[in-house]
Amino acid sequence: MGLFTVRTIVPVAVTAAILATAPAGAATAGRPGLPKPPDGAVQLTHHSRSGVVSASYRIKGTTPRAVARHYRKAFKAHGFSIRYTQNGRGYSNLYMKRPGTGVTSFVGAGSGRDGKVFFEVCKGTNHLQVDICG
Repeated sequence: MGLFTVRTIVPVAVTAAILATAPAGAATAGRPGLPKPPDGAVQLTHHSRSGVVSASYRIKGTTPRAVARHYRKAFKAHGFSIRYTQNGRGYSNLYMKRPGTGVTSFVGAGSGRDGKVFFEVCKGTNHLQVDICG
């Protein structure tokens, strides 16, 4: 099997729709289109491509489930509903959608050996990219 790359061209109107679903404070937090992370989180990356906005962070003094709960509350406040969640030993994943918009989100959090929690947040109209962004 060969590897291939699929490029998605996202119209300006779609990108505007993604940004319009940004929870309050997202733009001032420096991550357009994404909710503000929990207090104390350190941003590691930020990307916007293929119809998806994503950022990764690390934080100390909390759990993966607490991170997922933080984002569940933030996304629900802006019309998102839960698609499904996964919780296990040392990790928590949250998949949500905003009905009628085609916008989905993913939060994946996991515990590191050093007591820090690493997590990624993704949102966009390209649900395949959102689902694999973590």
